[in-house]
Amino acid sequence: MGTAPEIDNTGGTGTVRVQFEKDGQTQVVVINTIDELCQLHLSHQDGVRVPMMRIRQLVASSRLSGPTLKWIGTVIPRDLLAESLEVSSKDLSRLYRRKYLSRTQTEWLEDLTYLWQSVEQNIFHGDEQVMRRWLDIPVPALDGTTPKILMGTLIGRKVLRGYIQKLRYGDYS
Repeated sequence: MGTAPEIDNTGGTGTVRVQFEKDGQTQVVVINTIDELCQLHLSHQDGVRVPMMRIRQLVASSRLSGPTLKWIGTVIPRDLLAESLEVSSKDLSRLYRRKYLSRTQTEWLEDLTYLWQSVEQNIFHGDEQVMRRWLDIPVPALDGTTPKILMGTLIGRKVLRGYIQKLRYGDYS
């Protein structure tokens, strides 16, 4: 398990250097684009979180690319991506060919990829198959809504974060 990252923004306006401990060794990741940040979120690096001001700088200096969106679709279900971006599956395929997504879409995807990583690592300890099954199960504590439906919207992700926080600290045990 990783420890809290040390953030250094001396590499330039949009560059973020993240240093963290994993398996007793110091690891350093340099993030120059929002594409790299979203890929980091989904790379199973437990406990790595970039502060919101640094994310703002990355979004201001770069936007998520279509090819990175396509790669994200290999990790996060396509229907969830389409819902999160408020597009149809057909339009999602069109976004794959775009050089860059809009700033709003970029922010939504950064938020979604971070939540995905957080749930997978903190609740399911890296077991993606169990997590994928859980996504489609109605949860009584969430008024019978499935986690997948909540992940599809910004406000839903906020509700899901609160639920996960309660799970982590035993409020639903």
